[in-house]
Amino acid sequence: MGEIFYGERDVYIDSKGKPYFGICHHLIEDPLDYSPENLLCWLTYSEHRKADDRRRALEAVVPDGDLHVFSYARLRELQDPRTMTDDQFQKELEKIRDKDYHRGEPLDCGAEPNKYADPFIERE
Repeated sequence: MGEIFYGERDVYIDSKGKPYFGICHHLIEDPLDYSPENLLCWLTYSEHRKADDRRRALEAVVPDGDLHVFSYARLRELQDPRTMTDDQFQKELEKIRDKDYHRGEPLDCGAEPNKYADPFIERE
């Protein structure tokens, strides 16, 4: 799916000098959600590890670990280590962690939540 929407996979060289294809990261770890919006494509091994760590950190601070409270665009912004530094991510994570979920304050997710998004429906 990633190649269809994001083009051919980039080729990287690992620490032993061997080439490998770029990795596709799922912003929300759902095996049934392979929509292009949920994919962060062509990461290196280290970038993919960071993106996975960021996803787990986000799951730990949102109610029930449900990342559907964020838009895909916001998740992409938060999880992509190519566009947001680790320091910036930690600051954003603190802002999210400080939200008072028990009072029913909405999470500032940057756009309309996608909890009921159907990955099989074409979107603009």
